[in-house]
Amino acid sequence: MPHYWLLYRVGKKYPFPVVGEAMIPFDYVLTDYTSNKQILETRLQETDVFDVDLQIRERDKLEIVMHNLSDYHARTIYTFRFEHGRWVSVSYDSFERLHHPIEDLHFGKIC
Repeated sequence: MPHYWLLYRVGKKYPFPVVGEAMIPFDYVLTDYTSNKQILETRLQETDVFDVDLQIRERDKLEIVMHNLSDYHARTIYTFRFEHGRWVSVSYDSFERLHHPIEDLHFGKIC
């Protein structure tokens, strides 16, 4: 699937460290990343943004993935956390699924 969104819930951090390699943030690589992120964040505040009824809780996370089937450098991930009744842009943490138990809640295709 080339473009999709994923809503998930993050559990408490596991009690052991995970070692990995550093990655360059996408906003340094993609010139339109920041402006697209702001557009998405604004759209997420609107009541008709999802076509399904979601039971969103505080601290739930949403990933919007674009160009998933392309090579690594073209794949773009926008991450948001639900805080105080609104979606807020947060940095993508590639190790989050290793450090925390994750409960995938909903998944959808972006046309």
